[in-house]
Amino acid sequence: ALPIYYSIDVQYQLDLISKSKIVISSRYHPIVYALKFAKPFISLSYENKMKGLAGDLNLSNFDIDILDLKLENKFLNKLLYLEDNYLLLVKKLNKSKNRLIKKLQIIINQIL
Repeated sequence: ALPIYYSIDVQYQLDLISKSKIVISSRYHPIVYALKFAKPFISLSYENKMKGLAGDLNLSNFDIDILDLKLENKFLNKLLYLEDNYLLLVKKLNKSKNRLIKKLQIIINQIL
């Protein structure tokens, strides 16, 4: 059985996610940490910031709207897709992470 964690500190989350093969979460920060470590993920969205993050990085196919009536089928299909395409997805996530870092560096330079 997979462990389910409810209330854990940030460092523990980072350590756990860095050792994970995939991440499934309905919360924003675990998905950000998955991106940090280039871990394939399934984002169970219930608000726009989750969809926005995935969309901004061209990773919308990693997102499922939790209110979608076909959630179960979509979840199983995405999970199988992650399993079948794991190495390809890790490469894609590394590229997305690098694009995000460049965008953040531009924003920081504009502020400073």
